[in-house]
Amino acid sequence: MSARQLRRFYTPLCLLILTALTACSSLQQIADVQKPQASVTSASVKSLSLDQATVLVDVVLTNPNPFTLHTVGFDMNMAIDGHRLAAVSQPDSKLAIPANGRNKMQLPVTLKYQDVIAAVGSIANENALNYALDGTVFVDVPVLGKLGLPLKFTGSLPVPRLPQISLKDISLESISLSGAKLKVDLDVTNPNIFDVNLKSVNYDLMANGKSLTDGALKQINLRQGQTQNVTIPLSVSTTNMGLTLYRLLSGSNSVTMGVKLGADIVPGISAWQPGPLKYEAQRTLSR
Repeated sequence: MSARQLRRFYTPLCLLILTALTACSSLQQIADVQKPQASVTSASVKSLSLDQATVLVDVVLTNPNPFTLHTVGFDMNMAIDGHRLAAVSQPDSKLAIPANGRNKMQLPVTLKYQDVIAAVGSIANENALNYALDGTVFVDVPVLGKLGLPLKFTGSLPVPRLPQISLKDISLESISLSGAKLKVDLDVTNPNIFDVNLKSVNYDLMANGKSLTDGALKQINLRQGQTQNVTIPLSVSTTNMGLTLYRLLSGSNSVTMGVKLGADIVPGISAWQPGPLKYEAQRTLSR
């Protein structure tokens, strides 16, 4: 048999053997396919308001196989005291998990406080809610088909509350022909489990509906759960008071005093961005 004939004979044979070996290798890979893994590594608060909270759930997917896998959907539920109150689902999610590698995904779950109240009752005295997450990530795996990988996680979610202001007293310290000295006593409370600062604090003192004086205070820093007494000493000239109010203050008749307060709230957590704080109250003047 000539060399040309030998080449004609062996070339197809070699190709056939190579194809068979490749097929065997692919079949071996399929036979050795391993189940991917999924786990929740952390959950962070994305946003907070007085009405709802959104939690970002970090999920890590691990692929131990020598070929790429793809997710084909996911769902996630959030429960409070055993009540499923929030969920997120995306049945057509397509995320590639590289061969012998891993990938990450974030699932946003939004909880409405009104749903919590409807399920478990008032949360007026709660500054945090314990929650449980359970869900499933679906992955398409050769031979094994569509697999559901379970996810579980527990955590705590802060319930934000506005700082509380209580007007304790408005007192007249002294009065003369040149004017009056008054003092306003306030209690400012931070009911949250995180620090809160009050910036750009401004006030307006009124008597019988008329503004006597206004001004600004230095920043009020409140640690979690702290109540701080704030005293505002005020001097009001007779010119600003007017003769009628001067006579009222220097007499024995009762005078209704009022105070308005405004401030910017700066929480210790960036997820909560509340609007300005406004407060108004009235008291009978103490002499």
